Amino acid sequence: MVVDDILIDAEGVLLDGAFGVLGEAGPRVFRPQTALAGAGLPAKAVMRFDKPDPGQMEDDGSLLDVITHEMGHCLGTGAFVWSAFGLLED
Repeated sequence: MVVDDILIDAEGVLLDGAFGVLGEAGPRVFRPQTALAGAGLPAKAVMRFDKPDPGQMEDDGSLLDVITHEMGHCLGTGAFVWSAFGLLED
């Protein structure tokens, strides 16, 4: 059976206090390097949000944007996966 989804866990943690780092995220488990299994793409990831910040982000309307940004990292957007696929130069 081929599973083509990704499991993303989300958690609130203490990172650096209010209004510094809002969150961090990235892949934790990758698919095998086969054509049928997703060619090394992320299978599991985690998003972590600084506990003091989500209430203020919700109030100012930025929470959805920050969640979406971190989900992009979970999907592999960023230097780690880009370099693995040869998408970075210099």
